Amino acid sequence: MESIPVIFLDRDGVINKPAKPHEYITTWPDFVMLPGVYEALRLFHGNGYKIFIVTNQRCIARGLASREEIDALHRIMTEDFASHDCFVDGIFICPHGDNDGCDCRKPKPGLLLQVQNHLEGSEGVTVDKSRSWMIGDSKTDEQAGINYGVNTVLIGGESSSVNDGMKHLAANDILDSARKILEGRN
Repeated sequence: MESIPVIFLDRDGVINKPAKPHEYITTWPDFVMLPGVYEALRLFHGNGYKIFIVTNQRCIARGLASREEIDALHRIMTEDFASHDCFVDGIFICPHGDNDGCDCRKPKPGLLLQVQNHLEGSEGVTVDKSRSWMIGDSKTDEQAGINYGVNTVLIGGESSSVNDGMKHLAANDILDSARKILEGRN
């Protein structure tokens, strides 16, 4: 089976401005796109990466938004991407709470495994972990990437010093992440 490079993106704090503590982004008027997102998405696709958003959405488990409302928000977001000549290949969410015992809530690697299963089942390809990256703005995101076995970029923080043979970088934002990843491809 052919292996392809994949970019796994967290949503809040990477693509859009995060909500205040203990609040959630559940509607389009509250969704504020961060600078550099469109250019970064175009750079990744232009360099052969598939792009998937992998996001914890505990607001569903807490009853603050329905799965349908979050899906509607994501449809508007992808329409916005399209209007800026960029796109993502898919969006995978964990709707569970901290204590639900699921396998998909980051830092567990379940969402990334779901992407892998999707690619293997629908496109007949798998994730080339050595060329793939998890980009997030929290240690939870970074740990999900480490647990899955891919390179990581931590936005706005200090990258991990884990010695697992993978690259663990720090970046200012998603565009800085894209530039650092693409610089190091040679």
